[in-house]
Amino acid sequence: MLAFSLTASLLTVLLFGFTPAVWAARRDVADGLKAGAKGSTPSRAHTLAKNSLVAAQTALSIVLLAGAGLFLRTLAELRSIDLGLQLDNVVLMRTNGRRAGLPREGDDAMRRLILARLDQTPGVVAASFTTTEPLSGNYNSSSMAVDGYQPARTRTRVRSTRSSPTAISRRLASA
Repeated sequence: MLAFSLTASLLTVLLFGFTPAVWAARRDVADGLKAGAKGSTPSRAHTLAKNSLVAAQTALSIVLLAGAGLFLRTLAELRSIDLGLQLDNVVLMRTNGRRAGLPREGDDAMRRLILARLDQTPGVVAASFTTTEPLSGNYNSSSMAVDGYQPARTRTRVRSTRSSPTAISRRLASA
């Protein structure tokens, strides 16, 4: 998407900025002043090129405005879609042991300690760690193992998510 935007911007600059500059650079200023004094009009090719650029710019502007309007309408409709997630009483926070000065080897111990304390907190129904927040868009396919589960003999790929820093999700009991 970024590459398309950059390409479109570059083409727009070249077409609507560079083309008139080339036309102006080709003309001799003294001849233009002399011709203007005599009351002459621009050449037919110059008028056609100028009108074509104005028409193309107007058409492109209309297409971009229509696209922006459709995009805004889509965003408004997406806000009203029920995703099926119950977000009441859910807390999400990020942790980063290295920023706190802990060595990389201490990450697992830190996670276990945090989970143990959260499990003992009154009102907490469930607590877990994840490396990607829900609906964050950082998805990646990899294998994973579940403690105590013996997989079948066939190989199955499970889609999981991964990013950094680690996030903690905890579910509070409804009061």
